[in-house]
Amino acid sequence: MKSILIITEDLVKIQTYSGLLGRTFVKLYTSWLKIRLQTLLVILKPFVKITVLASDGLIKAPSGIIFYGEELAKIDYAKNKDWYLSLTTKLLDFFNQPELTPIFKTRLAIFLTYHYLVYVDLYQLIIKQVKPDKVILLGKSFHEQLASRVSRENSIKANNLSWLSFSYLSNYLKLFLLNREYQKKLHQFISGTKLPKQRNLKNNPTLLSLDFYRHLKTLAPLYKRLETANKNPLIVTDIINLQAYFANFGLQKANWVHIGQFSNIPNTSKTPSINNIDDFLMSLCFKTAKPIIANSFYLSKLYLQAGRNLYKQLKPKGLVVVSDLRFLELSLAKLSNKLKVPSVLVSPNTLLSFDELNPYDNTDQVAVVGEFIKQKLINQGLDPNKINVVGDFRAESALAYQGLNLNLKDKQKIILLISFRSTWMIPKPEKKAFFVMAAKAVEKLPNTILVVKPHPTEKRNWVLEELKEWGIKNAIVVDNQKQELSALLQASSVVLQTWSMTIFEAISANKPVISINPFNKNYQSFLPVLKYGGAIEVSKQNQLDRWLKVLINPQDKNTIKQLQTAEKANRYFIAKTAKAPSSQVVDLLFPKH
Repeated sequence: MKSILIITEDLVKIQTYSGLLGRTFVKLYTSWLKIRLQTLLVILKPFVKITVLASDGLIKAPSGIIFYGEELAKIDYAKNKDWYLSLTTKLLDFFNQPELTPIFKTRLAIFLTYHYLVYVDLYQLIIKQVKPDKVILLGKSFHEQLASRVSRENSIKANNLSWLSFSYLSNYLKLFLLNREYQKKLHQFISGTKLPKQRNLKNNPTLLSLDFYRHLKTLAPLYKRLETANKNPLIVTDIINLQAYFANFGLQKANWVHIGQFSNIPNTSKTPSINNIDDFLMSLCFKTAKPIIANSFYLSKLYLQAGRNLYKQLKPKGLVVVSDLRFLELSLAKLSNKLKVPSVLVSPNTLLSFDELNPYDNTDQVAVVGEFIKQKLINQGLDPNKINVVGDFRAESALAYQGLNLNLKDKQKIILLISFRSTWMIPKPEKKAFFVMAAKAVEKLPNTILVVKPHPTEKRNWVLEELKEWGIKNAIVVDNQKQELSALLQASSVVLQTWSMTIFEAISANKPVISINPFNKNYQSFLPVLKYGGAIEVSKQNQLDRWLKVLINPQDKNTIKQLQTAEKANRYFIAKTAKAPSSQVVDLLFPKH
């Protein structure tokens, strides 16, 4: 009997669409794909052996069904990072813009890796595993185009049953939404140019780059340390309404300026184009990433121009950035290197990203939280003399707990659930299972309330929509602008998560963590601290019910034992240093000879 491999597109990105129109499209598109797939299975099943590669939750899982989420969770994302980077470099070289492309090269490489290039690796593995005589595709989505090409590269015939698949509409929406995302970044920059000019900025400041509000956890103690040392700290940002976040960290009187105030908006340049590219993968990468490339060239010009004006006017004497991904931090780092201004990357990361694409080499020095990530960076090729273990800024920036305005009943214990945006590793069906398990467990315990902390990139109304969709009524969703994570952790009794990096902050706050793994994946590969007992891992409802009942009691011997185990596991990832992290970074910027 011949073997057939049916490949559908991965719907994980589509499943995150919100709003009435977005949810309606998801429902119609998914239902129609399900009908077409089930019809094909009924027709072919008597005659051939069938294997299906499909999105999680698309159809029930009899034998022969392989789910994207399970397989993508097994892939070593860093294995082919050199290939991913070389493809990105080759793509950008066609534009011949060496001054601009470094500003967004890493961002583009990460986008292409997670959205498309890693799927090439996946299709290679699945075809090698299944050894099909033929591959059948149900549409012409970008994923299915990749699968078709990979099949032909392996000398396997691929048939595309794309009639009435509406793939063109899905592809259009992906490009439209991607372009809208970058247009919002452009609008955010331009909005900053219209803010009232700040006339009292002092010369020779120490710049603190802030382009993601979560980075305030890292920058707040450093700002205060620089202020005490009379080093004239100045927060440079591209965030509008930043003051709303300052109060959470005691920075109400902080000096700050929007980078857009140093810009003169130029005329929009013509969008670059690529001709005569025969290589299929290069062509597809350009097609899918065109909104990123076109908008990023313009954004890079704006950030570099504004940065030059800032350096010319204020003559800064130092720069601190918290990452090496976004336009603001990379533009300022590039200018600091060119102008010989001392710079430090202060990374709050305890682990490298799965792809290991971030270079960590855009500043003079790098400050990290522990030995684990230091060794990873050394293995990646970074000069050990540039890497400094300083400890965790987030613990230093945590304010004294002053209570939460959540309108809770007296003596209610908070069970804090750490939310996230659905991804390729944890798709929406897995997120739903996680939320539903948590809600059921909390519902069984008296005097408890489930409090949901949205991810920093997740809007509160998105989470509320999901709770309504899943029938969860016993949860409160907090507002990220009003409730800081450190305060929520201090108020909570237990923390529930999948494999969020929040585990390190929870352990530091001496709170027990339960890692809910509803699909029984290898979360330890994503979060190594789990191997050493950083959290209680559960995959079934009765396990969660039992452990939650134990851990809400801080006096229970099992709770005490788990907290001790977690604290011990945390030591390898986050160093305990005699000197405060912020003080060490000031010494790196301004060494005492």
